[in-house]
Amino acid sequence: MPSSNSPLPDDTDVEAGPAPVSKPGYWYGWQMMVLDAVPIALVGVTAGNIDSDTFGPALLGLPVFALGGPIVHLAHERPVAALGSLGLRVTVPLLFAAAAAGDGCHDCADPTGPALTWGAIGMAAVTMVDATFLGREKAKEEKPRAWYAITSISPAVDPVRKTAGVSMGGTF
Repeated sequence: MPSSNSPLPDDTDVEAGPAPVSKPGYWYGWQMMVLDAVPIALVGVTAGNIDSDTFGPALLGLPVFALGGPIVHLAHERPVAALGSLGLRVTVPLLFAAAAAGDGCHDCADPTGPALTWGAIGMAAVTMVDATFLGREKAKEEKPRAWYAITSISPAVDPVRKTAGVSMGGTF
């Protein structure tokens, strides 16, 4: 019979076993930030050293930037976040670059430099938004384990007694 201090009424059945465990969400945005550092640097270096023949580094960095984040999201089984990331990564840097190119740098020998610079700034902005808002897995709820569990099964050999068998350990 429960004591009078018990929070449970007398006729309450309590199910034995552990309650479900909820883990906090996992932030994987750092993976995209590390991956995006190289393409952003390549575009930034190209913008600083603009010649008609030096677009190679920027051209190498753009596909890595456009596809890197979505691939990370897909690796974490988040296809909707991957689509959102791809949309951001394609449109925002182009809008930044187009705005800079449309500004009409009249004093510049080549207006491509400011467009690449602002494109790199747009890339950095997308990386921050993607990593901060899209780069988090939801918490997964673990199912409670049964009250018994076999934790190991291994072969057992005793050469002195000339016997062999199976050893099993666990919680019962």
